[in-house]
This record gives sequence, C-alpha cells and structure tokens, in this order.
Amino acid sequence: MKISGVYGETANIWVASMQELDFKVAASSKEELFCRIINSISKKNKEQDLFSVHDNIKTSTFEIKFFNMNIFSSFIFKTLRTKEKISQYRLSDKLRVERASYSQYETGKLVPTFSKFRDVLLALGYECELKIKKLDVYKHP
Repeated sequence: MKISGVYGETANIWVASMQELDFKVAASSKEELFCRIINSISKKNKEQDLFSVHDNIKTSTFEIKFFNMNIFSSFIFKTLRTKEKISQYRLSDKLRVERASYSQYETGKLVPTFSKFRDVLLALGYECELKIKKLDVYKHP
C-alpha cells in the first residue's frame, strides 16, 4: 500500500504534507525532513522497517510504501480520526462496534478487511480510490 505527498522549501524551512490526511512535517533541512516523516510514522505505530519513504526529487514528491497492512490502516485511521477531531468512542458508536474492537485497528493488533477499511473511512467522511497495477517483478515482503 502506498500513499504520497509533496514537499518544498521556502525561507530555509522544508515542509512535507499529505493534504488529504492533514499530515504536515517541517524541518530545517531536507534530510531532517525525511527523518521526521519516518519518525512520525514510527512514533504512531511503534514499528520500524515495515514501511519505506521514497523521494522523487524531480517532482518534489515523496511516497510512503507500507509493507504491512496493519501499519498502513493504523496510520490512516489514527491520522484521519485526529484530523476530524472524533474520539474512538464516537467513531466506534458510528460503526456499531465496541470501542475496544475499533481500538485494535489503531494499535495494529487487528487487520481490517477491505470492507471494514471502507466502513471506517465512510464513518470518518472519506472514501477510498483503488489503483491496481502490474508489478515488473513481484517480491513478497
């Protein structure tokens, strides 16, 4: 699973963002900026080496590639729930599930089915666009 964002520099401040997620990181150098992107995901999920960040210098974009669906869904759910300022209790009520059940998605203990992933996004007021593409060489993570 991949998500992407943009970055740039003005007045010696480097900023990276993913608008849909309201995800923003700032730093004094490009190297520090990418370290902060990695640290913000690692901090939220307490997992490392389960994702990578790729810098596309020509287009000033970056891409986060998640190798683990738990980490991907956890990052997306936490970030969007925070953006929408909704509590886990209120969201679980909208989903008609126990808060402890929903909480397992955010902690990465439980992997949502595609159907449940969609339900959570809808409860937060979002939808998912899916892009499937053929890989040149498949490498199992």
